[in-house]
Amino acid sequence: MKISVIHPSAIPPFSARQIIREAKARGHSANYIRPQELNVIYVNNSRIIIRGKREIKPEIAFIRGMSYPGSIEHFIWMTNIVKILEETETFTINSYSSIMTARDKSLLPLILSKNGLPYPKTIITEDLQKALDVINEYGKVVVKPIIGSLGRGVMLLDNVDVAYTVLKQLLSWNQPILLQEFINKKDNRDIRILVINGEIYAAYYRKARPGLFKTNIAQGATPEPAVLDEELKELSIKTTELLGLFYAGIDIAESEKGERYILEANASPNWKGPLSMGLNPARKLVEEAEKTYKK
Repeated sequence: MKISVIHPSAIPPFSARQIIREAKARGHSANYIRPQELNVIYVNNSRIIIRGKREIKPEIAFIRGMSYPGSIEHFIWMTNIVKILEETETFTINSYSSIMTARDKSLLPLILSKNGLPYPKTIITEDLQKALDVINEYGKVVVKPIIGSLGRGVMLLDNVDVAYTVLKQLLSWNQPILLQEFINKKDNRDIRILVINGEIYAAYYRKARPGLFKTNIAQGATPEPAVLDEELKELSIKTTELLGLFYAGIDIAESEKGERYILEANASPNWKGPLSMGLNPARKLVEEAEKTYKK
């Protein structure tokens, strides 16, 4: 099969190189593509995707990342490339619709609340005073960019005066404010659950560095193997299914009181945690993609 791995970086990230290596080891042709290199031509009721001077028609495309949006037009175009690939009969992992839904943190509370799944108290607003009132009420809040990853732009606010300055600046950039009640996590860690093709592949704690609250591995958190109970298994698989993700990293926090909250759903999760546990997510992903594509 013809397999492509798509990511915007000029140098293929480690995860992309892993997927390409595993695909080739299983007898497939595999290459790395930056979405910025692609041109789309519409002619005679057909869609042609060109890279350089050659048409590309991968059978499977692993979407490991799209360019961070510099503008709404750029974001729409980069994600539309996934949709266009789908329309040329490429099996994209993940799909356009699931990527769009997972990238938008303002939609996740809607989807989870409609289906009775636990989520931190959340408010999305462009009203500065309303946001400040929420901070006064909750005491501590986490402010997140609506589109973001790796913990970038996520801040803890517990001082109204500091919050006023931060949130006013965000509004001046036409950024809606997304606030979540701060969850005092048990042992200062959360749980990342990697789901591939409807089954749990890996589960591990992400323990934040002392004095910090971010549990992203990219922010220096430490991975530790986790054993899941039935509730955690159900929460992660159901969230993945609701978002339509072929594979996902589901982040769940457990409070000091034992309450569980779904924090994030990632459509192109990094897998430094599973690698540290001796697992090979790239191999599993290629194997499951083969099975699904052949059906």
